[in-house]
Amino acid sequence: MKSTINTDNSTFIKVHSLRSRPDLEQVSQCVHELLCSLGIDPEEEGLQETPRRVAKAFVEELFSGLYRAPPKMQRFAYHSVDKKVPVHIHGIEVHSICEHHLLPMWGWATVSYLPDAYLLGISKVHRLVDYWSRRPQLQEKLIVDLAREISKAAETPHVAVTLSLNHGCVQHRGVCHAQGQATTHLLEGCFRQEPYVLLHLASAGMSPELRSEPQLEDVLATLEVGAEGLDLLNSK
Repeated sequence: MKSTINTDNSTFIKVHSLRSRPDLEQVSQCVHELLCSLGIDPEEEGLQETPRRVAKAFVEELFSGLYRAPPKMQRFAYHSVDKKVPVHIHGIEVHSICEHHLLPMWGWATVSYLPDAYLLGISKVHRLVDYWSRRPQLQEKLIVDLAREISKAAETPHVAVTLSLNHGCVQHRGVCHAQGQATTHLLEGCFRQEPYVLLHLASAGMSPELRSEPQLEDVLATLEVGAEGLDLLNSK
């Protein structure tokens, strides 16, 4: 898979639809008008600073991915490694907003990739997930964005992403069910085949039976990556 990313040790991921940062006073006034239209007096005690607080929360945190540059992705050359060991990073926190009701989506992401020429800094993968999460969207869109950007940054077509998210639009309105998560998987390249897909799902907690060391050793033996692959998976 040919990539257009620069081959420097670090790079900025291409910005998609970066927008000008909104004026906080203007957003605050809009929130003030929304409260009024809902029959809530913004001048009541306890509500006087609410419009500005809400404006700051949306601009500086919840929707901040729309208004700031993407994180700098540190990466390291991988040419000297004899065996290509799949990398699994799980337990990545996700905080996003559903574009349908502007209610929270939150949960966990698991990112896997098979490095070719580059390894990515683990903390930078966390930052990448956070960056693309901070905007109104659908879970099904977010997972595509994450897989695409990991593939670009690592210059590899072999990427897998799993998202397990809670949805405020399910828990706090409509059916009001507090239990249950929506889980989506996007598998590309070698992760569409065994044993790579099994390793990814085990790392995401979807196949607990694969967590036993003997079974993982059997799977990794088919990859011919040896004990270092087992250590890498178990260390995540």
